[in-house]
Order: sequence, then structure tokens, then C-alpha cells
Amino acid sequence: MFERWRTHYLSYHALLTVNRAWLGLIRRSADCSVVLAKVTSMSCTLMSGRPALASHSLIAVLLAALQDAGRLDDIPERLLRRRLESALTVGNPDGSYVLPILERADAFLRHVQDRTHKAYVGAGAEPIRIDYPSLRDAVATPPAYLNDYLDLVERLRANPQVARELLQVAELTCFDALLGDSAWKAKSFAHLFTMEHKGLLLVGLRCLSRIAGAQVASALRGLHDLPFEASSGLVPDRGEPAGQDTLFDPDGSSGRAEV
Repeated sequence: MFERWRTHYLSYHALLTVNRAWLGLIRRSADCSVVLAKVTSMSCTLMSGRPALASHSLIAVLLAALQDAGRLDDIPERLLRRRLESALTVGNPDGSYVLPILERADAFLRHVQDRTHKAYVGAGAEPIRIDYPSLRDAVATPPAYLNDYLDLVERLRANPQVARELLQVAELTCFDALLGDSAWKAKSFAHLFTMEHKGLLLVGLRCLSRIAGAQVASALRGLHDLPFEASSGLVPDRGEPAGQDTLFDPDGSSGRAEV
């Protein structure tokens, strides 16, 4: 399952995948992580895959949340919540047929139970009432992580300048900094490591923990200790050498040499 997840994520299909599909896949990936954690005889091989699984899961959460943050420009939060609840329960954000069918199934079960109960009582048996769970309620109950996910979505929408850079920050931290590399320390990336970036990244990590469980998110606990010390609004240093020809001079004339 991990190999299928990694292959699917790294392909271009990742950007075309709807957000509810990402959330469902992240939730199922928790089972894979639990297996990795419990198998100790092959820990060198299997446990090395858990940080990669967690890293891809975190980026998938951020990708889905960024998509929904953009939708909040067109639809209110309550409508987005209703569509997500429907997508994560019946599998279709616009689905309106599954729950009425389940309501009818509940009514049929109640009818059969009442008829059987009356027959036993009519035959002289002691009345026994057995409660059974509602099929509709079992399906329609939204996942517990939905509030945390929508909190992340609203935070991203409230800070678009930082939100648009968050995927790059997640890649640098998960696949460079946490692996002991040093490319993330380059001056050209300094503007990505502010406290605002760290705050949103940790909100995403909290959301991942709620979706997939602490077993998955714990592989990224090193994010809490990474230094995010840049100042907000810092202009990125692209490392351009001083004295290089520019396209325009301050007076508006071309800065290129005459031919």
C-alpha cells in the first residue's frame, strides 16, 4: 500500500485528485503505519518508510486544505462543511439518495421488529425490547477530524501570502531538514521559515494526527524543534551576483549593452 501511495502522490495525478479522495486515503494509510510500527523483526526496512509515509500524508492534507481554502472565496463555510460531510460519509458531495434509502431501511427494520415482538407477546412470551443502531446515523455521522480540517482551511484562507508557500515549506522540512540535509538553510529559502509558516505547518500536522492517528504524525515530531527564525515580509535572496546586467535601468532605459 505504501508503494502505491508513494507512486500515486509523486505522479502528476496528485494535483488532479479531489480533496475528499486525499482525506480518505490518508485515513486508510494509518493502518499501514500501524503495521510498520508493530513489526519489529524488520524494523530497519519497514520503520524507515514511516517518515516518508507521514511526510506525503502531511503534504496531501495541506494540498486538500489549500484547494478548499480557495473554494471559500465562492461558497460560505457552512456549505463547504455540508459538502465535505456528504463526501466523507456517502462518498459524494452532492449525494442526496443514500441517506433517504437508509432511513427507509431503518423504518423497515423497526416494522419487522415490532411485528415479531407483538407475535411473541401474543404467544405469551415476556416482552423484550432490543434497541439496534440506526443505519442512517452510522453512515451520516461525520468524521471527528472535520472540525480540525476546517480550522486549517480557514487559517490558510486568512493568510494567503503564507499559505501559497506552505507546500514548498513542507517539502523542505520533511524531505530535507528532517532527514539531516542542509539545503533548506540556503538564503534563497530564508523567507519560507517564519513563525507564521511554522504555525500553519503545525496546524496541518495536528490535523494529520486527527485524521490518521498519532502513530503517523509522530514520525514528524521533529518539526516542533526546527528553527523558524526569519522575519515576516523578508524578501527572498535569489543569490544574484552584484553587477550583473539587469533588464531595465532605474531611468527606464535598457540595461543591456549596445550591440
